[in-house]
Amino acid sequence: IPLGATGMLLSTFIGYSVGSIYLFYKLKIYKYLRFKDNKIKILKILLKYSVPLIPNALSGWIFSASDRLIVTTFLGVDSNGILAAALKFSSIITMLYTIFDTSWVESMSSHIDDLDIEIYFNNVIDKIMRIFISISILMISILPFVFPLIINKNYSSGYYLIPISIVSSLLNVLQGVVVVTYAAKKNTKAIANTSIYSAIINIIIHLSLIKFIGLYAAVISTIVSFAIMSIYRCYDINKKYLKIRIDKTLIILTFLILLICIVLYYINNIYMNIFSIIISIVFSVYINKKLIHFIKDVLLKKISKRGGNNYEN
Repeated sequence: IPLGATGMLLSTFIGYSVGSIYLFYKLKIYKYLRFKDNKIKILKILLKYSVPLIPNALSGWIFSASDRLIVTTFLGVDSNGILAAALKFSSIITMLYTIFDTSWVESMSSHIDDLDIEIYFNNVIDKIMRIFISISILMISILPFVFPLIINKNYSSGYYLIPISIVSSLLNVLQGVVVVTYAAKKNTKAIANTSIYSAIINIIIHLSLIKFIGLYAAVISTIVSFAIMSIYRCYDINKKYLKIRIDKTLIILTFLILLICIVLYYINNIYMNIFSIIISIVFSVYINKKLIHFIKDVLLKKISKRGGNNYEN
């Protein structure tokens, strides 16, 4: 590549620019622009809502950037590569949740004043957490077989960091699911404050532990900061806006199954790993049985409709 890294950045910039320009004209967004209108009040409202969201958007970058900087400074570039390889797996969970997040924010904002909002809110949280708990446990169980196939031996020590980082991502999903309440209530300042405090906690714990436990400091600091942020946001939202009802039995069972699968993961015996996969599949089916029945019913209805249409034809 003649331009090297500069070429990569340039191509990204051009790609996004072309896409934005195409959508601007394709959707005729220019029709909605009125530069002559001087609506300062609306602008102030928009800025008051959106500006506090900037720290929240940057917090993910601060987490990863600070971790990389601290690890590189204290342990070297090689250790940073090992950490990056380990975090690739947990990032799958974050990426999957991002797909859902946009529609969830819009849905909560539209229904926040409904009389049955608490029922709706808790139903969605329950279903989403069951899905992501299953994904997390299944990943931990399957990775002993997958990790050696896709990761170079030079990064094999990253294997032991993965379960902690996956649990961190699961906690990140939990706080992400509940935090939309702040956005729906237009209290974006609370989102900014908790994100900033969480990032500071992450950096402090990381710096405090890295000399003693090495790379484990990076994943432990992340899991602690996400846990604190999740607990605080749940407590604050429960106190101010909505009563969050989390199935205690689900929490206890999830903790036990996670503990079993993580222990078997570290033992790393082929028979134990197979047993871990069986446990995780059975548990995932059990906690998602309502969703599975719902999907099955929908599919059967579609099949029966198609069969009826074919019969009529």
